[in-house]
Amino acid sequence: MGLDVATLKDGEMRRLMIEEPRLMRRPVLKVGRKVLIGFNADDWEAALS
Repeated sequence: MGLDVATLKDGEMRRLMIEEPRLMRRPVLKVGRKVLIGFNADDWEAALS
């Protein structure tokens, strides 16, 4: 889509993610107050142990 994330405001990002959910990186893991976006085996192992 040629988007420049650095120039988008939060509201614009939310609107784009609602219109085109494929823009969101998945999976999302929430452990307590920590949120991991995307999959990284080392990060997930550390968060879940």
